[in-house]
Amino acid sequence: HARTLETLAGDSAAATFARSLAGTLRARSLAQRGDSAAALRTLEAAWLPPNKPLMIGWAWTHSNVNARLFRAQLLLQQRRHAEALQWADATAEDIAGTPLVLARATLVRAAALRALGRSDEARTEEERYRRLVAAGVSPAR
Repeated sequence: HARTLETLAGDSAAATFARSLAGTLRARSLAQRGDSAAALRTLEAAWLPPNKPLMIGWAWTHSNVNARLFRAQLLLQQRRHAEALQWADATAEDIAGTPLVLARATLVRAAALRALGRSDEARTEEERYRRLVAAGVSPAR
């Protein structure tokens, strides 16, 4: 699928989004094979430029929030804890009440905070996660 997405030519928002999505797919494949360092490099290289006009709608928002969370997870694996925390926080911009993403982002936040020596804040996030699970939210790990 990534190869197909990369064939879209031009400078349109759709083509830019397709190339970014292709990079995200490649990064996920690398992560599944256990190469989180290469996955993070691939994801960072494919990231959408911040000043590019983008398509608006659920598909874009859903893809963006998942890409942000994926990036946070990869950063956490690479022990780039402060950056992981920032990207986990950035998921809140697009979550729009998506409890599964919120629960997973909460776990990433807790791990990053604990690694940064911010144990009290990590415990708060862990408690937030337990409340989400008690409410029936069960994110895939």
